[in-house]
Amino acid sequence: GKLRTGKNNMLPLDDDTTEEIAGDVRAIEMPGLASMHTLFVREHNRVCDLISAENPDEGEDYYFENARRIVIAEMQNIVYSEYLPVVLGEDAMKDGDLGKNF
Repeated sequence: GKLRTGKNNMLPLDDDTTEEIAGDVRAIEMPGLASMHTLFVREHNRVCDLISAENPDEGEDYYFENARRIVIAEMQNIVYSEYLPVVLGEDAMKDGDLGKNF
């Protein structure tokens, strides 16, 4: 259920070009995006370890899908509670009904 990683728990290397790869080709062109991909790959694998420790008899798909759901929820929480309020402002968050805290 874990995502593939490379040396030192970094993004994996493409076998043909020996460059790091992620879900989007632009990830390696922009260091900030590459670091976010690395962070969330590591988080997925960490959550996967926790789930497999609690449910050792489940299959890899179970671990992957549940870790995926949890990491998606974490990302949504970051976007809606931290990123959008700064980018859009509190008034836009209220007008768009985009957050429960506003």
